[in-house]
Amino acid sequence: MKLVQVKRGTTRIVVLIPCFGIALKIARIEPLVFIRYIIRRLRSIRGICALFHRWQWNPEIILTPGWMLGMGLHANLAEFIYWVRFRNPLVQPTYLSLGFLNIQKLATSLSPDFDVLALFSGLDDERVRKAGHVLCGVENFGLNENQQIKLLDYGASTTRMIATRYGHVVSKRFKEMTIAKAP
Repeated sequence: MKLVQVKRGTTRIVVLIPCFGIALKIARIEPLVFIRYIIRRLRSIRGICALFHRWQWNPEIILTPGWMLGMGLHANLAEFIYWVRFRNPLVQPTYLSLGFLNIQKLATSLSPDFDVLALFSGLDDERVRKAGHVLCGVENFGLNENQQIKLLDYGASTTRMIATRYGHVVSKRFKEMTIAKAP
């Protein structure tokens, strides 16, 4: 068993520490990418206009200045606030957030061949389709000590909306799937 395992995501780096039963989610802040972006844009009038036009906080657009500096921070704070406020049964507890760092309860990995999409099949909701990578990635889900499924990455607003709306349904479907597979 490894003492520490590191995984790199789009906006955060996750450090798994099994001996303490926690996962540290560290916001990726890309100041050098940000500075290079600004310098490239400041080389022309057209670039300056594009710079101010793209300085919008829009998580749908990757590599805007706001995204480079803050999406990891935003995801960390959003997860913590969501957990404290709703205590949704589908999401993994986040114990503490300092913005740049989240401390989340560690979960056991799901089997790589587990069909996560089956949990969301039949849910006719545009948000389920938009949340794509989070909902189809088995690495974004885990099991708690009671063998209940938990969503580990719920920093995006779309993912939190899905957890709020369908958390109970997905938890129930997972329980039914595991009972059906039991010998």
